[in-house]
Amino acid sequence: MRRRIRDMSDSFVLPEREFIGMYCLTKDLARALIEQLEPYLPVRRRSIGIPIELRVLCALSFYAQGSYQKAVGVDQLCIAQSTVSIIIKEVTSAINQYLLRQYVQFSMT
Repeated sequence: MRRRIRDMSDSFVLPEREFIGMYCLTKDLARALIEQLEPYLPVRRRSIGIPIELRVLCALSFYAQGSYQKAVGVDQLCIAQSTVSIIIKEVTSAINQYLLRQYVQFSMT
């Protein structure tokens, strides 16, 4: 049941302002991030596997809210807390390993 609800919901149909409120990124930036992270996130083989798009949105929601619990009442993702922990670890690791140096640069002077 939870999977069916999660798979039917699409965060990208939200109004832009509401999307930014949930994820702190515009829809275009979120899509670009998903595309960039896709090659680096493992593909789920299980039948209950969560699509990469939802995994990245889940992590973005956590980064924006600072907590999984804050978003439970309004979140459209419907993912168990233990799964959220795994997702956050995967997405954060992929960002740190593959995208951080490309977008974050510190002055050497």
